[in-house]
Amino acid sequence: MRAIRREMFTALVAAGLVFGAAGCSADPGAEDTPSTAPSNSAFECPQTPVDPVSAEQAASCVYRGWIQSDEALAAAYGRAGILDDLPTAMVDPGMSLTGCDEGGGEKIDGLTCIWEGTNSDGPVSIEMAMTGNVDDGFRVSATAIIHN
Repeated sequence: MRAIRREMFTALVAAGLVFGAAGCSADPGAEDTPSTAPSNSAFECPQTPVDPVSAEQAASCVYRGWIQSDEALAAAYGRAGILDDLPTAMVDPGMSLTGCDEGGGEKIDGLTCIWEGTNSDGPVSIEMAMTGNVDDGFRVSATAIIHN
């Protein structure tokens, strides 16, 4: 009977150590909640932007606001209501920022950042028009969806 109790105790202690170690983080300041930031965005998106904001950062932060349904975050990097023309994102669609170009996109002229991905209907792009400049920073002024 003692051998069974000792084995049970050993198993419980081992399980506690395994689960306890799994909860530890190499970074003691790391949050316990998982990040909902898109894995394809290397930009920080503080709620109050630190100018000057690059066109790529503005596009990334509006994208992040869109997939997180965070209108305040999106508005911090774009015009008020910038998410109104985009469908509700139930999950991160896993789109990739292909870049920003002065030449515009298919529907938007001027400096435009383009996100590309695939949905159930095939290839899709989101164009984001930019206003601003390098010295003062950029903001997203319009969006357009293109189903290819």
